[in-house]
Amino acid sequence: MDEFSIGITISVLGIGVLFAALGLLTLVILLLSRLFRPVSKDEGEEKMVQDETEGLVSASQREKRPLVAAVAVAVSHLLAEEKKKAGLGQSLHKGPGKYWDRKAK
Repeated sequence: MDEFSIGITISVLGIGVLFAALGLLTLVILLLSRLFRPVSKDEGEEKMVQDETEGLVSASQREKRPLVAAVAVAVSHLLAEEKKKAGLGQSLHKGPGKYWDRKAK
């Protein structure tokens, strides 16, 4: 056998071993997930609602969405105001040195 065919043989064997190991790992994960499945209690379980964007969500989570969105907008607005007061980005208009200053010319 020449060097090229030896290299191809080693590559094919390596890929075969790789996919065999991945298949074995997948089977182990599948078996462990079936063995250690969480037990659900019927009395303490919330009713799940089908949502078109996120799949199954509880009714209480669905009711909290507008509040969460309002808080996110308020926090984002406050952070933007802080950045504006700090003067971030104003040095970008000047340039890195006196040769870049538009007013000096």
